[in-house]
Order: sequence, then C-alpha cells, then structure tokens
Amino acid sequence: EVEGMAVVSDEVKDVVEMVARGYSKLLTHASATPGSDTLEFIEFLEDIDDLNDSDLIDMLASWAGLNYDDFKRIWEGLTNSEANEALDAIEYRMALAGFEEFLRRIVASSTLLRDGDLRKKIINLAKKYVRGKIDLDELADGLVDVLWGTEKDTELGKRYIRDFWSGITLNNYIDEGTVKELVRKYLIEELEAPWI
Repeated sequence: EVEGMAVVSDEVKDVVEMVARGYSKLLTHASATPGSDTLEFIEFLEDIDDLNDSDLIDMLASWAGLNYDDFKRIWEGLTNSEANEALDAIEYRMALAGFEEFLRRIVASSTLLRDGDLRKKIINLAKKYVRGKIDLDELADGLVDVLWGTEKDTELGKRYIRDFWSGITLNNYIDEGTVKELVRKYLIEELEAPWI
C-alpha cells in the first residue's frame, strides 16, 4: 500500500513515491498558496482523459525531478490500469500534502504566534471537531471568524481566505480519520506546544 491506496506493482509505487515526494517539496518551498495550488493540480489530474497527455507527463516529470523523456519512458512502461492507479495514489498524496501544509501555515502565522487568545480559540474549535461536537464545515466557519473576524481583516486577507477554502476542500480527497489526526496534530498539539 502507498498511503492507504492499494498498488498493483512496485513500478506504480516507485512512480507515486517520486512524484509525491517532489510535489511535497515544491509545496513546502515554493508555494505561497498551498491549498489553492493543490486543489488546482488535483482538478487538472481529474480532467485528464489521455494517460499519455504531454502536459500530464511534463507535470509529473517535473514533480518527480526527472526530465520529460526519462519520465515518459517510465510512465509508458505502466499499463493503463497501473497508470490510473498511480494517478489515484498521486492525487491522494497531493491532497494529504496540501492539507498538511495548509494547516502548518495556519499554525505558523505571525498573528497566532503573537496572540494567545486567538490560539486558545482555535485550539477549542479544533478540540470540538476532533471530539465530534462540530463538523468540519463548522470548524472552518469558526476558523474564518477567528482569523478574519472583521471586515477590515477580510478585505486584507482575501487571497488567504481563498486559499483557506481551497485548503479545507482538500478534505474531500482524504479519509476523515486522517483529517482529524492532522487537525489534532497542528491545530491542537502544535498550538499548545510550550515554545509558541
């Protein structure tokens, strides 16, 4: 298995690992809007009809850190079934990486680092979600109210709010248990950490 996705061969596993690792690095180091970027890439993958589409191969090759021709040889070595399996697993891993980076960025925001009251509000919301007292939509609405509660904050943070909703949408591609674990890790444990 590769992150909860059944795989049919070592070749599929290798392709998924190359692409997912490269995508995670790109997201961490080069993306200002990880939620939006990841959702856009997933939607691109979902719209692919031709497994040998040159744009698809080019994108996957760049994430894998390989040149186009080398990746194309590997990709064309997969059966259609294996390529579809790889795309499904890549999509899952992208959603996971995007959601995790999205939560990391919330925790690392300078506003939260300075404001203990905001941290407490977010921790309380996250605890309610993890315990099943509220659903993810209620958590998301609560986070928006805490992070961008005033009209001025909303106006200043439009780009971040768009990315926020894209980041939240990534949960549609991840199992609920994993979403709760990530919320627990970042919005509870990280925010309760003594070094903050």
